[in-house]
Amino acid sequence: MILNINIPKNRLKIANDCINEILSYLKDIKIQHSFNSFLIEGENILNVYKAYNILLAIARGFKKEDAMLLLKDEYKIDIIPIEAYVKSRNRQIALKGRVIGEGGKTKNWIEKRTNTKISIYGKTIGIIGSSMNVEIAKEVIEMLLKGSKHSTAYKNLEQRIKSLIP
Repeated sequence: MILNINIPKNRLKIANDCINEILSYLKDIKIQHSFNSFLIEGENILNVYKAYNILLAIARGFKKEDAMLLLKDEYKIDIIPIEAYVKSRNRQIALKGRVIGEGGKTKNWIEKRTNTKISIYGKTIGIIGSSMNVEIAKEVIEMLLKGSKHSTAYKNLEQRIKSLIP
């Protein structure tokens, strides 16, 4: 299997720094790159996808250590395109601000309550964590993007967490 991913110029150094670490964990794949295009090749489809997802996380603004969490089988990445909610650049900036919150409080609160990592970069919001936690964080973020009050989104998140506790 072969997958290709392009990395933004300002994220290339981090992507290049990750390659050796990725290859040390996922020995049965090859990663070749030319400028900002990375080609991932291997017989083990799962490992090719893991490497791809790590590079995707780097491309979407995650720190190296957060991206490397995707080596774990139980972790996944989900990307929310802000453009799916509004087209105007000014509105996209406003929506990013809603998700970040004053001084980063909203983003940090969602990360802590869902045990996820969130990156708001360009026109996307990325979430890394276990499948269930990513889905819960995504639901809350989408509520904010659709215009729900912060208090409503917070209550929804708390109810989801309580429903998971036996």
